[in-house]
Amino acid sequence: MDTTCFPSFGLPILLNSSRRRLPESSPHHTPCSSAFVDHTLNAEKTTLSLDLRESPDKIKMMELCKTSDVLLDPFRPKCLDRLGFSPAILHRLNPRLILARISGYGNVDDRQDKDYYMRPGHDINYLAETGLLWQFTGETCSRPIPPASMIAEMAGGVYTTAFGIMMALYEREKTGNGKIVDVSIADGVSYVSSQFLASRQVSQRTSTASFSSALWPDLTKQCANLLDGGAPFYRTYETKDKKYVAVGAIEPHFYANLLKELGVPPATAPQMDRVAWPRICALFSGIFITETREYWINQKNLVQSACVSPVWSPEEAIANRPPHTMRPMRFSVSPLSGGSKDKNFSVQVPSKCPVLLDFPPEDR
Repeated sequence: MDTTCFPSFGLPILLNSSRRRLPESSPHHTPCSSAFVDHTLNAEKTTLSLDLRESPDKIKMMELCKTSDVLLDPFRPKCLDRLGFSPAILHRLNPRLILARISGYGNVDDRQDKDYYMRPGHDINYLAETGLLWQFTGETCSRPIPPASMIAEMAGGVYTTAFGIMMALYEREKTGNGKIVDVSIADGVSYVSSQFLASRQVSQRTSTASFSSALWPDLTKQCANLLDGGAPFYRTYETKDKKYVAVGAIEPHFYANLLKELGVPPATAPQMDRVAWPRICALFSGIFITETREYWINQKNLVQSACVSPVWSPEEAIANRPPHTMRPMRFSVSPLSGGSKDKNFSVQVPSKCPVLLDFPPEDR
């Protein structure tokens, strides 16, 4: 679980580093894989090694819990209980302690289907089972394609946990007692997708004039609806140099500006005529393909008034985004690991977000 957001905002993290490592036979194991984890996922954390199956280390763990604000539990459900750290014991050790439990499908009690909650899972599984992976398809691949950015673990896991901890800390200020923050990654990513899931259901029960029906005129297909690339004003277009631009001109005034900048008569491209969408998409495609991506993103009126953006690769995004949005992270690889000869260098990672600012002094 990537918890890098916590130390980035000044929350000290004490990491038990005695977790299971990737075996050398794993396809993911490389000479510098451990270094990558240590420099990215474990950056700014203080590490220690505790074997919670051994009594001396259990005692150390108990002492840490007595003085800690939050205990992050990233294990399968009930794992800490079996090691002797049940919620009741933890609360007795420190009534103010907040226990944040993060698992794929949530914790389980005796009344629930253990097979569901005890399963392993990764990002692709959580997206698949919440109906979200279905949307990630491309024109060159008809099957669902998982996004590489780990959306479920970050949105449904890390930031849901951070929000839960924040609420628990606020509650503790009022009551003096800690809380259990129980996070299911699958439930979390489903929750942040509430508008998406609700709008599809509403569209099945309302008239074609409703907002939800406008979003989802054809529930059975991808690339046929307003927000999945079916609308000509909300999709990507290939350019002359085989790159892409993204158009997000949803509001009528943005769409009017788009037509103006592309030289398209409004009467020939009615925005909400869904029957005409394939024809309008073809029309716009024929225009964007005539010039390079660089040309289009340098058309100031198009970018500023019609919601047109370049589709950058990750490397291009790092190079082109404003400097304040990225920060350097020092990276080194021990020569003993057989890694790169260039063992001391920097990589660019996103700056922390949000940014907390003080209110300015009153004007005098």
